[in-house]
Amino acid sequence: LVSALYFLEREKGDSFEATLAKLCDEYKEPPVPLELFTPDRKLAAKLGEEFAKTRGIVPFATLGKLVLVAYLSPHDAELRKKVETLLGVKARFYLATPESVEKALETIWPKEEPKA
Repeated sequence: LVSALYFLEREKGDSFEATLAKLCDEYKEPPVPLELFTPDRKLAAKLGEEFAKTRGIVPFATLGKLVLVAYLSPHDAELRKKVETLLGVKARFYLATPESVEKALETIWPKEEPKA
């Protein structure tokens, strides 16, 4: 994952939760408890494994013609546009923790076990 949030979370400092809350306020994007949802594999496939994993993007629900997407980069307007283009629909973006994004991506594209 390529995200400042990823590195902040790895530090496990008290500042991570405060930083996440500040980003939610600043960008007017709510947080999502991604672990409570099942990622949408079909929509994720439209994004492509490399893009989704590198950018930390997880489509997790649909509401009519709107796709709900968890991500880590609220400052990146071009990323939001690219996600909507790849999905072919409008999206509503939510901030998620890097750990929850990694776990969700792992359920979509499990790591292959090394062959003995």
